[in-house]
Amino acid sequence: MESRSSVVTIAGRLKPARTATHSAPAAGYIAELFVRPGERVRAGQALVSIGRDIPGESYRPLVVSSRIAGVVSTLALKEGEEVRSGAVLATVLDDSSFTLEAAVSDKDAGGLALEPRGNVEARTAGGAKLRGVAVGLSPEPDYATGLYALTLSFQAQPGAVAGAMVFADLRAYPVRGVFIDKALVVRRFSRSVVWVLRDDGTIGAVEVTLGRSYGDEALVLSGLEPGARYLAALTGAEREGMPALDLPSGRSR
Repeated sequence: MESRSSVVTIAGRLKPARTATHSAPAAGYIAELFVRPGERVRAGQALVSIGRDIPGESYRPLVVSSRIAGVVSTLALKEGEEVRSGAVLATVLDDSSFTLEAAVSDKDAGGLALEPRGNVEARTAGGAKLRGVAVGLSPEPDYATGLYALTLSFQAQPGAVAGAMVFADLRAYPVRGVFIDKALVVRRFSRSVVWVLRDDGTIGAVEVTLGRSYGDEALVLSGLEPGARYLAALTGAEREGMPALDLPSGRSR
C-alpha cells in the first residue's frame, strides 16, 4: 500500500471585482465626453455631460459621474449623438481585485484539498505568474451540467487584467492504495489484466480495474491485492500457466 498525490488544473477568465454601468438620467444629446476608454478614473469624476435642447426651455447640461474608481471600459456614444433616457453611456471596471470562477467535475471536486483563504499559485496564458486565494467551492453542482463552481480571488498585480485566461494547479488529497505502472497493464479481450506470479510458480493474467492516473502509474481499484507479485517488465510472449523459471531474472515485484 502506497500513497500518491495529484494536481487538478483549473482554468477560467479573470473578472473585475465590480462593474459599474452608467446610464443617461434624461434624454438629450452628448454635449461632452470627459474621458476615453482605458483611462483611469476616481469615484465622482465626470464621465459625460448631456445637453437638453427643448424649445422655450433652458437646461444646464447634466453631468454623469463615475460611481466607483477604476478604468473606463466602454463609452457607448460620441459627442453630438442623441441619447435616450436610460441608455447606457459608460462602463467602469474596478480593477483593484479580480475573481475567477471555474467549473469542476464531481470527481475533482471531491478530491480537492482546499483550505479557506488558502494561497493559490496561477499563471496567465501569456506566462505571467499570479498569486491568489481560494474563496470556496459551491456546496452543490449546477444540476444542468453536473459541475461545481470553484471561486478564486486575485488582488491587483502585474499580469492581472480583466478577461485574462488564467490556469491554476490545485493540490488534491493524497490517495492510499495499490499503484501500478500503466505499461504493465495489458488489454486482453476488452479487459485490463496484469501478469502475476501464482503460488505454484507459474504466471497468470488477473483482471484489474484501474482508477485515477498519477503520472505513469494508475490506482488499482480491484484485482491486485497488497502483497501480490506481478511482472515488472513484459516481453509480449507471456502466456497463461508459463513457469516463472522460464522468465528472465528480476522481472517480478
